[in-house]
Amino acid sequence: MNLTSNQFYSLTLILIISTLITLFFYIRLTFRSFLLIKVESIFKSKIIGNF
Repeated sequence: MNLTSNQFYSLTLILIISTLITLFFYIRLTFRSFLLIKVESIFKSKIIGNF
């Protein structure tokens, strides 16, 4: 495989960008589920506290 430095650079850039996008979506997903669990527990404790 005879890659020029330009090809290698663009390939590395594509890899880095795709990794960043994947990480971003993964973090957003876990953060959203974490928020949902927190809100749900707060909501449940408020309902239990009212009765």
